[in-house]
Amino acid sequence: MVITNKDNYFYTNDGSILKNLSDLKSLFNRITDETYNHHVTLERNDFANWVKEILGDEKLSEKIISSNSK
Repeated sequence: MVITNKDNYFYTNDGSILKNLSDLKSLFNRITDETYNHHVTLERNDFANWVKEILGDEKLSEKIISSNSK
């Protein structure tokens, strides 16, 4: 699934733009700890929320939440 509505893109604090799961996978291969820690805290996981709310994949969202690292 490729998102075409720019309002639903995921914009990271390092300037990366995610439009699909392939973009997310690529990001995880190169993301810095600083950027990861900005989006993933004890209180929230922006990546998991985006996957669930925008991409509609609740199972993958749960896997991302249960992961302890990028």
